[in-house]
Amino acid sequence: MAFLIGDTIRLQATIKNLAGVEVAPAAIAVTIYRDDGSTKLVDGAAASLKAGTTAQYYYDWTVGTVTAAETLTAVWDWTGPHKAKLAFEVEAVI
Repeated sequence: MAFLIGDTIRLQATIKNLAGVEVAPAAIAVTIYRDDGSTKLVDGAAASLKAGTTAQYYYDWTVGTVTAAETLTAVWDWTGPHKAKLAFEVEAVI
């Protein structure tokens, strides 16, 4: 599924330990990269904790800095050596 340029999308992550229990990190941030892996569209934005949860986070982003179809990567980075990546597609409105 591709998102349209101009859409506001919600990126989500749930942080769990090896036992599968939600564990809140001291800090968590989201960075969004272009397909080249080095150009940052969002740099270390603070994620929000979903109400009523221990470690379910989200970040709402409006796809506005992209002008053509491409694959973007969201990297969730939290306290310690932890990271999670999510690739997603964006495309122009027809």
